[in-house]
Amino acid sequence: QWLVELLHKFHHMFTLMDGERATALRQEDPTRNPWARHDLVITSLELLQRSAEHRADVADPEAAWDLVIVDEAHHLKGKRAFEAAQGLAANAWGLLLLTATPMQLDPEEYHGLLTLIDPRTAPSQEAFAQRLQRQEALGQAVRALEAGDDVEAALAELRRRFPDDARLAGLTDREAALTHLAETYSLSEQLLRNRRVKVGGFSRRVLHRHPVTVDPVAHAAREKALQAIAERGRVHGEVRSRLIRRLESSPAAFHAAVSRNETLAPLMEELALPEHDGKLEAFLEVLRTIDQKEPGTRVLVFTEARETLEWLQKQLGHRGIEALGYHGELSLLERDRQVARFRDPEGPRVLICTEVGGEGRNFQFAHHLVHYDLPWSPAAVEQRIGRLDRIGQTHDVAIHCFEAPGTFSADVLEILADAVGVFDQTVGGLDAVLEEVEGKLSELALAPPAEREAYRKALRERVLEARAQVERAYDPLLDARSMDRPAVTSLVQRAEVRLGIEEEGDEAEDDALGLEERLLGVARELDERLEEAVTGIARRVGIGVDTDEQVDAFQCAFHFGHALNVEALPGLDVTNERTILGSFWRDTAMEQEELEYFATGHPLVEALFGFLRDGPFGRSAFRHLERRGGGRWRGMELIFHLVPPEPEDTAPGARVPSRQLSRYLGASMLELVVIATPEGPKVTTELNETLEKPGQSLRGDAVLAAFPELPRFVEPALEVGQRAAEALLAERSKAARTAIEAERTRTLERLALAAAHQGLDAEARAAREAEVHQHADAMLEALSGVTVRLDAAAGFSINR
Repeated sequence: QWLVELLHKFHHMFTLMDGERATALRQEDPTRNPWARHDLVITSLELLQRSAEHRADVADPEAAWDLVIVDEAHHLKGKRAFEAAQGLAANAWGLLLLTATPMQLDPEEYHGLLTLIDPRTAPSQEAFAQRLQRQEALGQAVRALEAGDDVEAALAELRRRFPDDARLAGLTDREAALTHLAETYSLSEQLLRNRRVKVGGFSRRVLHRHPVTVDPVAHAAREKALQAIAERGRVHGEVRSRLIRRLESSPAAFHAAVSRNETLAPLMEELALPEHDGKLEAFLEVLRTIDQKEPGTRVLVFTEARETLEWLQKQLGHRGIEALGYHGELSLLERDRQVARFRDPEGPRVLICTEVGGEGRNFQFAHHLVHYDLPWSPAAVEQRIGRLDRIGQTHDVAIHCFEAPGTFSADVLEILADAVGVFDQTVGGLDAVLEEVEGKLSELALAPPAEREAYRKALRERVLEARAQVERAYDPLLDARSMDRPAVTSLVQRAEVRLGIEEEGDEAEDDALGLEERLLGVARELDERLEEAVTGIARRVGIGVDTDEQVDAFQCAFHFGHALNVEALPGLDVTNERTILGSFWRDTAMEQEELEYFATGHPLVEALFGFLRDGPFGRSAFRHLERRGGGRWRGMELIFHLVPPEPEDTAPGARVPSRQLSRYLGASMLELVVIATPEGPKVTTELNETLEKPGQSLRGDAVLAAFPELPRFVEPALEVGQRAAEALLAERSKAARTAIEAERTRTLERLALAAAHQGLDAEARAAREAEVHQHADAMLEALSGVTVRLDAAAGFSINR
């Protein structure tokens, strides 16, 4: 999934490093570290766990990493996994650990993760436990403030708790106080959390249980099969579990499993199950009911066995229902085609998947999920549901399961639904409680029903206690830190001003929906502008563009053919005739993953912008505009870039202090207008609004006819513009220096309060203070080296 998402969404092709590839690279060049051969790598924790050689290689400075991301980071609690993570952490500038496990369920695990992120100042396990206790007590006071019943009383309690906090003493506004508390008294500055309840945008899950009528003949055959599995001594462990799962799945899956088992193969005829299957009839009734109530709606079906998938396709085909199949034997291209056909309103409405369909695919355009057979792992069930229950889903997610009395699958359904609650709540974070379930069900598959019932009750109590523990002890300050609302609001306002988007409704409105809609408005405006710019450049160089004839809504096709009038585009092959189909609209690109996503970073987009910047159209131009009620003007528009000092390490990224200066300097571009006057070139802001409007492009003799003095004007105008740009830079640098120093002071004040709250000793506190000073000094040094560089110039004439 990471490989596909990074390619589709960000246009980065990563190398999938497995044992076979690493070995091949080692054999190809024994003198080089295989992990240092590629800059963008995805690998599995399993590979690093089982190989000391690979753990050493990823920690080798030759393979130093800019950023290491560990997904499902709670799996690092194993000794070898943690050893691999330690090596990577010491060999990386940035480390991001992702996990959905609440710390209340496993504080020891979280302590380990914090030692990876911040080994110098991370507390001991004992100190971390004390920190958690303090945080829980603080959380109660913060929740009282959040409730808002008596803000003054809640603030008084918090001031009593932190008597040395001068800033808190002066705060009377609840939101301002919460922001200050979250920035200052969090459990750890390296810990961020986004809870589902806070993020929002998710749908309700609704479980539908469908009774299955068990045919007596089929029941007797099934019992005979179970007896044979139990009596054969060589059928045990995973082999036995697989046989039972296939027995619960379908006659076809069980037949295939028996045929591959040396012990049971001689009994194949004896163990044959009747083709008539009560679960199949119940499934067909589900499809009929859905089609009657919601004609044409899509239905996603999951089964563990490929044999069941193909058997269901055959059974549905006999009844005139075309069902698509999605399984691991298909090529990536064919999987894309199956998903595209399933999404097509005119295509088949049923897609049957094996477990591979639960990974890396998003089906939020469907809202009916059928578990034809249930996996025994709650995580696998969650994975399936998560294909539909995603941001962008607009319906309740209807989950359909089949209940056949007297079968093990009925007990599995009861355990998953009643004890775990996986069908109506997420199980993210319950790994410590649920990791045993699949193995335990394997043990109980042939046990008496009473044992399974006892396990269901015991598991239910443990899950309820775990959920209650998380709910009781959640840290509200982490919720406050999950999104800096004032900063996001400021960002949106700045974008709206720059894009010329007018706010709708009450300017003071600040509810969550209003901010979300404004964010989407900015994003859509950027999508639209990007499409307009890229398609305009494409047409200019002879690339065929189709946005409304042979494509669907919000799609765009670029055709490379004989009309192309350039010999090359940077980073893009233009020699082969072909068509590239995609979308500039993120919603469309997310829904239709088989489409190219024409965002910045896409090779086509970058090639055309590269051509625009460095080709014949990009750095200079001349245009004429008419303005009512104005005089006659001649001049130049100049664009200067603020250029930070080039560091020794020229790789882009936040590790370089100068890359962070934009936070203090504002925009990295200066736009100036220089006009011709009798006294010489002069900088003005009077024409800025006029020059925002489009004009008539002029070339050759038409330029001199409109502005005869242009040849003599250019050099002195550039000198005037350069001096004005340097003066603007000096003003911005002065303000930036003040902002950096103010941030240093605020950070040190917060650090002093946070250190006392977290129980940091003097040495750890001094280390953090040194980091703050080092960062601020690096910013100031980089700021002193910023220069301005002319990037583009456009002459203009206004009124003839």
